[in-house]
Amino acid sequence: MEENSILHLSISQEFMRRFFYENAERRMAVELYEFLFWRRGKFLRPTEKTKIINRYVEEEIDNFSIQKLLNIPRLQFFLTNACTLRCRECNALIPDMLSGSSSVKQYFLSEDDFRRDLDFLKTAVSSIRHFIFLGGEPLLHRNIHNLISIALQSGIISTIEIVTNGTVVPQKDTIEGIRKYKEHVFFRISDYSANPELAAILRHAELEFLLKKYGIRYQKTFMPWFRMHPAQVPQNDNVVRSVFRDCYMARCVQVFDGKLAICPKASAMAAMGHCSPEKCGIIDLRHEQSLRDALIHFYEQDFFEVCRMCKGYGEEVLPGEQV
Repeated sequence: MEENSILHLSISQEFMRRFFYENAERRMAVELYEFLFWRRGKFLRPTEKTKIINRYVEEEIDNFSIQKLLNIPRLQFFLTNACTLRCRECNALIPDMLSGSSSVKQYFLSEDDFRRDLDFLKTAVSSIRHFIFLGGEPLLHRNIHNLISIALQSGIISTIEIVTNGTVVPQKDTIEGIRKYKEHVFFRISDYSANPELAAILRHAELEFLLKKYGIRYQKTFMPWFRMHPAQVPQNDNVVRSVFRDCYMARCVQVFDGKLAICPKASAMAAMGHCSPEKCGIIDLRHEQSLRDALIHFYEQDFFEVCRMCKGYGEEVLPGEQV
């Protein structure tokens, strides 16, 4: 990437990293999904990733600076805090959210609210490169197929990833509803089978059989789990900035009940009142008057105040350890 390409925009290096490069990387990832799953487009060789990413970055700069397009790299919508598990290291803090001391009640995203949130996003956003439904356990949302329809009708979403913990087999009306959109939907089954404690509840074989039967694409993926360490004292800016830069969850921008946050933990902490919307870096989609400007500012930040409450991750642990 030529240095003068960055300088003429008068934007921060962090915006370059979190917006332009992340858009390029998400764009390449989704195009690979589309080719591998549905044979759309052309195969992009992973060995040429650097060259492809640099070309896409140039195009993203042009989209933003000349065409005035705002493409969100990755956005996940929180469908429900209902879940079949109570994982100790849950990134979404579901056990905390549903504890007796929490003011948060059981939540299911309504069709009207989802449609309204996408309408607000459309006033500022040209596309969402990588769009995800998750929870909780999203397959506990009985109207998930209607939410898929609303997402695809929005005009800013073309492919939807559904992340499931592999413990729920959808009922017939749900899976038949999802099948209508199988050319745009794929499942990511989180593989917790390394944890023997969960053997009796995981239903991978049944779920995979059903998805194959209905022609719905899926991947089963193992991601390592790490112990989460809350910070005991406020950390200085350099420490927080370093943690934020290395944090994978900082790429997992989430919308929960109309409020966009940097990650699921920040999203849950704001919902539980553990930090103010300002400290959590919340963008209220339903009330923000200058959404485009707010989103640009969001991607310019090199850390958020809520990050002072998190020291990142520690030692690796078994996936899905239960509380």
